Amino acid sequence: MKMTTLKSVAIAVGLCSSAFGQATSPVVGYETLDIKAGEFNLLGLRLHGKILVSGTFDSSGADSLTDSGADYSGFDAGSTYIVEFDGGDTVVATGASFSGDTLSGLSGDLSALLVDYSVREAMTLTDVFGSDNSVVGLAEATSLAAADVVWVWDGTAFQRYFYNPGQPPFVTEGWKNSSNNDADPAMVYTDGFLVQTRGGADLDLVVSGSVATEARGIDINEGFNYFSSVFPVGVTLDNSGLESAVASATSLADADVVWLWDGAAGSYSRYFYNPGQPPFVTEGWKDASNNEAGTTEMTSGFLIQRKAAGSASGEVTPPAIYTNL
Repeated sequence: MKMTTLKSVAIAVGLCSSAFGQATSPVVGYETLDIKAGEFNLLGLRLHGKILVSGTFDSSGADSLTDSGADYSGFDAGSTYIVEFDGGDTVVATGASFSGDTLSGLSGDLSALLVDYSVREAMTLTDVFGSDNSVVGLAEATSLAAADVVWVWDGTAFQRYFYNPGQPPFVTEGWKNSSNNDADPAMVYTDGFLVQTRGGADLDLVVSGSVATEARGIDINEGFNYFSSVFPVGVTLDNSGLESAVASATSLADADVVWLWDGAAGSYSRYFYNPGQPPFVTEGWKDASNNEAGTTEMTSGFLIQRKAAGSASGEVTPPAIYTNL
């Protein structure tokens, strides 16, 4: 990422009156992400779709939440939306799940979600890369095997997409999935994504959107988990909140590991949380050589390698500078 302070993101605060209800005052801007040639680049979205509606869920059903003051009639059935709850929980839902003042198709203890919330539309592949591939200019080809590829997490696995320049009269120009069918998947901002480039020159991806200002929850399963650091600037290992989500140990070999992608170098650096070995080693984030690393800036996309069976949960937290935004 090519900025180090919040001011350098070219942000602006404006009043956005939503067609869905309450007005919101988003902080908006853009950032530039590095894409290294000939690499699998791990990135994350840290600027997001605008908030469309906010309110408070005041009742719950077996699989639903209701905000008696809301009107979801403007939601598009085929679009994907992200519901952000106070406390960090998020729910990803299609527009078809919203009707009147009710969100349906949910599970779990819904009474715990009778809190303030906001809904924003998820950005899609064409929002990020351009409907005509003009934002970055990834290498185009008539097959997945020859093109640059964007790997997008769908909640279960990565799906692959590429830009086809067209094969008239049989195949139209545009973004395709691995079966060469038209595609424009949602890109949920808590998930990391990969850009696989075949070669050529390094590229820049300029992402614009709204700044999130509240902690977001993440679920961590055994193995490698791909995440976004959510907030565009100021997030370090020390203030990320990740120490509560990972298993600590006195060595890299025994701890859960955070992998940060270095786009300029085209490689990963590894970090872990050491509970301390007094009087020789202090508690905190360490690099692979057990040196202090807490001030290391989080990259836009990162990995958490969970070594134990089962799952854990945690949060990515914003730095203090986001408090009054």
